[in-house]
Amino acid sequence: MKNYQLNKAFIILFLLFIISLNSCDQTPPITCSTYEVDKFIGNYNVSEFCQQGFGHGVTFATINPSSGAANEISFANFLNSGQAMQAYLDCNGSYFRIPQQYLGSSALSVVGEGNYFNSSGFEQLQFEVQINEFGQANYCTYTYSK
Repeated sequence: MKNYQLNKAFIILFLLFIISLNSCDQTPPITCSTYEVDKFIGNYNVSEFCQQGFGHGVTFATINPSSGAANEISFANFLNSGQAMQAYLDCNGSYFRIPQQYLGSSALSVVGEGNYFNSSGFEQLQFEVQINEFGQANYCTYTYSK
């Protein structure tokens, strides 16, 4: 009986030790001193491809700086909704994420991610979003070209 209790105590101590090691290995959140927001700002020609076919006919777009976080940009009048879609840049300025957000009402929401490319001065944003509109999901790919 005594060996059983010692083994049980040893196992519990060993598990607590392992858990404490794992908590020390967690990487702190990355914060950047600056973000390359300026390269995203401007007017773009837009190519839109939606899997379900109900695109929004977007051919032109504007991205503005946002008054929010330092790494936030604002897609003006996204999907001709009259609302701005917010996106957040990573530290190196080539990846951005679009957290789930509602555009005007709960009938239209969007979530996704994308990348910035610059090839010999030709700048493009390519991103994929899931759009939920009036209960119907659609997956669209957008290419914004300067």
